[in-house]
Amino acid sequence: MEAKFKIGETLIITDDPDESKRGKEVVVVDTFHFIRKSKVSESAVDLWEYKVKDETRIMGWISEYHLESLIKTI
Repeated sequence: MEAKFKIGETLIITDDPDESKRGKEVVVVDTFHFIRKSKVSESAVDLWEYKVKDETRIMGWISEYHLESLIKTI
């Protein structure tokens, strides 16, 4: 599976457990892909996380489910 967002892309944080991060514009600086396996259901989940920074500092790793591109595709 390919990453949804690319390094250097500008995104907005739409949903995050830390409410102070919501609505911030950030830039992707690194990507991390992993597969989480469940022993209970014997299934696997393919996940991408993105290290992002705002204008002044690195904000950390955020799941792709909490990010949206600023450029809307039709």
